[in-house]
Amino acid sequence: MVGLQRLGLFGVIHMDDPTKVTAELHEFAGDAEALFIEFPDGGVSPWVWLSAALRTPAIFVGLLYFMSIFQGLVLLLVSRDLLPSELVAVRRVAADRDLPIHGVDENPVEAAATAGPKLAALNWAILLPVLVFEPVAAAVTVAAAVAGILAPFFLRGQGYRRLGPTLFALGLVGIVAIAVTGPFSLLLPVIGALSILVYMVYGIDHRNEVMLDRVAGIAGEEGYDEAVLVTGKGHLGGLARKAADRGLTVPRILVSFWRDDGETVTDIEPAALPEIEFGAGSNGLETTGMRNDTETRLHRALAAGIDYVAVGIVWVICNFVALLPLVVVTDATTSVALWTAVGSFCLLAVGYHVVLETVWGQTIGKRFAGLVVSGTDGSELDARTALVRNALRPLGMATLYLGSALVVNSTSRGQTMGDLLARTVVTRVANAPKSDGQDGDDEATEERPQSPRDDSPTSEVADATPDADSGPSRYW
Repeated sequence: MVGLQRLGLFGVIHMDDPTKVTAELHEFAGDAEALFIEFPDGGVSPWVWLSAALRTPAIFVGLLYFMSIFQGLVLLLVSRDLLPSELVAVRRVAADRDLPIHGVDENPVEAAATAGPKLAALNWAILLPVLVFEPVAAAVTVAAAVAGILAPFFLRGQGYRRLGPTLFALGLVGIVAIAVTGPFSLLLPVIGALSILVYMVYGIDHRNEVMLDRVAGIAGEEGYDEAVLVTGKGHLGGLARKAADRGLTVPRILVSFWRDDGETVTDIEPAALPEIEFGAGSNGLETTGMRNDTETRLHRALAAGIDYVAVGIVWVICNFVALLPLVVVTDATTSVALWTAVGSFCLLAVGYHVVLETVWGQTIGKRFAGLVVSGTDGSELDARTALVRNALRPLGMATLYLGSALVVNSTSRGQTMGDLLARTVVTRVANAPKSDGQDGDDEATEERPQSPRDDSPTSEVADATPDADSGPSRYW
């Protein structure tokens, strides 16, 4: 026995439906002798969290307010639980097949707790202005996150399946109440979210190396010949390349889609692995039906920028006309004025998108960028569908759309959470103006039948009607 010869890579979305992930893993596992998972062996103790908070406070706050709130909230809505879908699935499959489970990840909390002096100094330098100018608000912000987010997650990890999620839901309500009425630092969660995002992007290669080294070491000790590594979808490209560098054969890779059937790529030759690039399509894996391409994402970003400029102009005018006199007359406090302004902006942004998408299927930005919103069956949006699609927009704005970007990159049709709830999709207009150097014949789009509202030359859209029998490629 030389060592582990075949390693299947099972790429999941952490916030997916555990039942769906379990069924896919059952089928994918095949003859695997063990299941490895992107999860720290033994979990993360409170002392490790404390060490991370003292050494890298910006990353610590980011883990709480970006990862935990976004991930925890979605998990609560999807499965009424706080455990990641892959952890639930691995435990179920391992129990059914009597397979051993090995956690092999260097969790970001562990890495932050052992960070070097340069990273620690940078973290404190980033947070120093906030701590100096609003120390009470910063302390309340951190304490609320620890009590309302970290404690429920820890209790769930200890086996309290109902108590943990219940306390988490109550904690979120408490955090919102404190943010509205009490001393609360809005800047602190924003700094934390940006810090953890940068840290995760630049640390992903290191984590991939750590996981593969631990997989190889454990497999050598236990004598495994074939195993499956269950990991986040964002790790697939890097793991596939680095596995080839270590002489491992990757016979199959599963690419998951949120609340939809995943797609398995087989017969991957080591010589082809260097061509798999992180960030291209679904981490560079050439699979059918993946049309969430870079160009479309750039068009959506352009449309969003134009839309928020338009909303901002109207919002500023409304503030001067209505809110400013109200503050002067009522002598409202700074906190009340701030939250009134924030709330009015959110309502205006939601209303702007709902009205324009209901009437035209496009906002000003989407029309300029050559995009249109329709149902997944090609139907037009009504007012209810547009409202459902945009109801979560304030949450996206609160997280700087970082969470939304993760969902868009994790779904086969590039859908946001609102799209998934409303069963809508953003597609390219068939005859949108082409950029310089782009051929006028766009093979990626095709006209859909004319509808009563198709009296505009820009209303021909790509057909997004699904084919029930063609797997993930049915979307295009």
